[in-house]
Amino acid sequence: MNWRNLYLIFGCLLALGACTKMYFPKPLPNQGEAVTELPHFLMGRFLKKQEKTESGGMEYLEIKRFNDQHCRIYTSYAFSKDSLDQMIKGLNTDSSSAVLKGNTLIYIMRDTVEKTVLERDGDFFYTPKDTLCEIDLASAKFWDDFPDGEAKKLQLKKLGETYYLNVLEKNVGDSGKDYWFVVRFDFQQSEMSITNTSINDSTFAKRLDYYNKIARIEKLGSSQYLCSADDEAFFRLFKEPGLFEKVVWESVAPEQKLGLFNVVGLVVLGLVVLGVVIFGVRFFFSRKRANPS
Repeated sequence: MNWRNLYLIFGCLLALGACTKMYFPKPLPNQGEAVTELPHFLMGRFLKKQEKTESGGMEYLEIKRFNDQHCRIYTSYAFSKDSLDQMIKGLNTDSSSAVLKGNTLIYIMRDTVEKTVLERDGDFFYTPKDTLCEIDLASAKFWDDFPDGEAKKLQLKKLGETYYLNVLEKNVGDSGKDYWFVVRFDFQQSEMSITNTSINDSTFAKRLDYYNKIARIEKLGSSQYLCSADDEAFFRLFKEPGLFEKVVWESVAPEQKLGLFNVVGLVVLGLVVLGVVIFGVRFFFSRKRANPS
């Protein structure tokens, strides 16, 4: 099965960002340090927290790290065996049928047969990956339109433990000018929060007077706004409940690695203890034989 058709069937096509976006005249925050290395946590696999599609699938990110400056981010969906069985059951109708053979999902509708090879990792099945974006700090380039999209200029800034990825969009709205879109990364324990300046508040246009009390905001087009904000106003906007689009992702890689290291560590420790015990027993009896009295 073509993976794009698979997403349609799962009812979980990707939404790569809200239609209405807020831009800034320059990279922010002003007091942030421009950095040339990716955040340490930007690698591995992350499941979207508290999110599940009607078919039981969970959206996930896989971040492939080429080096400390370059990564590519993929997105797909993960299904437990039970949720996958439930989804397949729902696909078996009068006009279609589906079956899982090994790791291959076979979907038949009328005279069309489509096969999709799923990746299996433990108790989860993953749909084929789609490239979401690519970040290369060495060349200061960002790609989000694959495979033929034009590279965009970027600047990564850090303030405290928070990272701000600034991406320069060309010809924004009716202005014909280039402005910066911001993606904020926070990481605590095993959770990564990604907040971008896509506007999530459906009443934003009606409440523009309210937001203008925080920072000067002007309309650039039907769905683009320019915000001239200092750092204080910039941070206040991020604190506004529901203003920007925020998604929390939970790392799955550390737990898997931790479990593996724990098993290996226990085995090694057990062998060491066993070796010490055997050595002690042999040493004791060798002394007994040497000194029978």
